[in-house]
Amino acid sequence: MFSSKEILTTATVNKIKNTTAIVTTATDNINIITTAVDNKKIDLALSDNSDLISPEFNGWYAKCIKQIGCNKFYELASLARQQGKNKSRYFSWLLKRAM
Repeated sequence: MFSSKEILTTATVNKIKNTTAIVTTATDNINIITTAVDNKKIDLALSDNSDLISPEFNGWYAKCIKQIGCNKFYELASLARQQGKNKSRYFSWLLKRAM
């Protein structure tokens, strides 16, 4: 027979194990896609699109490039140049949507 202290301890351990399993299962279901881009490509993309980019937000644009990749960044820049009335603002909006 188990004592009441052993039963409570076992129940607590099982409860913690179950909670941990639920948490890890939940985090396994999150899909985070990051694209590996080196700093040279980021700097090149930023300088190529300097007409659309505010220099004080270079960090945010670099983050966008890392998340969506250089090719998508260039595609959105081209789209903003072709279709945007306020090109830089439209480009920022497109980037926010793509992230």
